[in-house]
Amino acid sequence: MTEGKPSALGEAFSGYRLQDRDQQLLAMLAMCRYLSTEQIRRLSFPGRTETPADKRLRQLAGIGKYGFTKPLVERTAYRNYAGDLIPVWKPTPLGYVAAANVVEATTRPPRNAEVRPEFMEHLLLLNELFVGLAEAPLKKALATRIAEIPRRRHRSATDGLYANATALAFTWTPSDSVRLPWKEYRDGNSWDRIILPDAVLELPKLRRRLFLECETGSHTIVPRGFYKPGSTLGKAVRYESFICELADFDSNVTFYQRQYPDGFAPEVLFLVPRLERAESINRALTQWAAQRRRPWRLPRALTISETIREILTDLGQWSLEFGPRHARVPAGGSVGVRDIRLLCAFFDEAVGALKRVREEARLRGKIPPPYPGTADEVRKLLEQLWKSAKAVP
Repeated sequence: MTEGKPSALGEAFSGYRLQDRDQQLLAMLAMCRYLSTEQIRRLSFPGRTETPADKRLRQLAGIGKYGFTKPLVERTAYRNYAGDLIPVWKPTPLGYVAAANVVEATTRPPRNAEVRPEFMEHLLLLNELFVGLAEAPLKKALATRIAEIPRRRHRSATDGLYANATALAFTWTPSDSVRLPWKEYRDGNSWDRIILPDAVLELPKLRRRLFLECETGSHTIVPRGFYKPGSTLGKAVRYESFICELADFDSNVTFYQRQYPDGFAPEVLFLVPRLERAESINRALTQWAAQRRRPWRLPRALTISETIREILTDLGQWSLEFGPRHARVPAGGSVGVRDIRLLCAFFDEAVGALKRVREEARLRGKIPPPYPGTADEVRKLLEQLWKSAKAVP
């Protein structure tokens, strides 16, 4: 940059200040490529309505009297299957520059920045996993603040609370930044193949790497023809080859180990919107796995909420906090502190035991049993007891 001349990034901010909240938002938006207004609200304006999120996004997009001179985000919209018009935001090239100043590794601009409307629903469903994991610390912090301050000041509990892209417990790599090359050997010949996962989620603390495939039901589970690459089992076969097949016979290195020499355990997750779809996929995967004996964790299907709960549990972030007061249940009865502790201990022990069973199943190459469908409801009930306890003088 020539001395005395402002950079393009500096010119865009002339007269307006790019806050840390904006920088963190741009970094996460660059990781995900697209986010809806509601998803952005949950990340950057937790506990508030969409109005402040929409207002700030318009300013960053250069819309209105107080908009930035050079936009950092761009607004688009698509119609979902219900016919509702959903506003969606993506970074501009300048927005990617600002995002790279926060988290450089995973915020490079994509080769093809446009997503066709028919794939937007798929992308936002996939990004719901990112948002659910990133907002978990915010939910806990917000609940703690509300419990500790008077009711008249609850509105101020959200002040300065937003997701920090540099403090995430995971790394997220979008589809356009991932290429998984491997070779298919058949009849004495070899063909160059490549896998393009929807996203890659890495958990450094757990030394796990999850290849994510978002399944909305548009593809068949079991291939009905000779070659159906879009089928769920077709994807499982290709991932098995990438993870287990040797790329170098002399050094005994697989295609996965050659691309990822860090020793993280690979897993394949099929993310689905409904529990029924997950059960159908897992049933097909179990039948498929019975005919194959490979040393890797078998693919499995989970809903977004199940995946969030499982990952947060493994990270130690899925916990409940209770205080030494009496909690009043809505029916008018009361639950003493001893009863609350018993319920809490039972819930934690049950979840912990199931967690160990699931881990043992993965080590044996089996599909682990899912968490109970009512686990979320029980957790919320215990949280309500805690909130009621804090409200009692």
